[in-house]
Amino acid sequence: MAYTPRHRRTENKSTPIAALKSLAAAYRSLTDLSGLKPSISLGNVKTGFIPSISLPPLYTCPNSAECRKSCYVMTNMLRGPHAGTIAKAYVKNWLLFQADADKYFSDVISQLAKVFSKGINTKAKKRLASRNTNPADIYTPDLVRWNVSGDLPNQRYLEGAKAVAKAFPGVRFLIFTKNYDTASRTGLDFSDLPANLEVVFSCWPGQDLPTDTKIPRAWLTTDDRAGDEPRTDCLMNCQTCRKCWALSANKQAIEFEVH
Repeated sequence: MAYTPRHRRTENKSTPIAALKSLAAAYRSLTDLSGLKPSISLGNVKTGFIPSISLPPLYTCPNSAECRKSCYVMTNMLRGPHAGTIAKAYVKNWLLFQADADKYFSDVISQLAKVFSKGINTKAKKRLASRNTNPADIYTPDLVRWNVSGDLPNQRYLEGAKAVAKAFPGVRFLIFTKNYDTASRTGLDFSDLPANLEVVFSCWPGQDLPTDTKIPRAWLTTDDRAGDEPRTDCLMNCQTCRKCWALSANKQAIEFEVH
């Protein structure tokens, strides 16, 4: 079955053309989804050996008028020798979800179960070790990140993420999102979150703040609206830091440098 992207080129003019070309090429190559499974990354330089499931940027990012102007996925991850492979993984996940959401999340559960039972493969471990990740680290997959790229596109995706978290009660899951209620828009319903699913509202300069104050927030160091809110610094190494998966428990926000 063929799919056509709905992107209407509403991105800021500064959006890297190379990244857009990688995404467009990925869409063109995925005309037949038969037999395909969701892609799960086994880690990267920042996250370390932490699995993640991602979607393409822009297409799946509501409430992103400000942050898309300097999207780190568009300016870094989708520009380089591996851009085509990365873009194809993100786009494939998005198309599989749109084609059959129930099957997509069932397959995510099956794929994660394999990751948890087998651990990270030797090739991926060597690759990450070559990028200053300690090869002596033991891969203990008790953390998972949703959407290193992309966002929660709709309520169905959030409900699926809840179901995945419930399938692995001993694993902690993390989602950053801007798809929340503000004074000017209605976002998703974040009630009844599983205890092992940490949702963090990403705040961005120039963007309306979330009206829900119960969900932890992520701030940029350049955004002075954080005021006196208790917050902790990102250490830029998820595997050793792990703070974001426990912000609710610690009653803190997280603060990032622009990256």
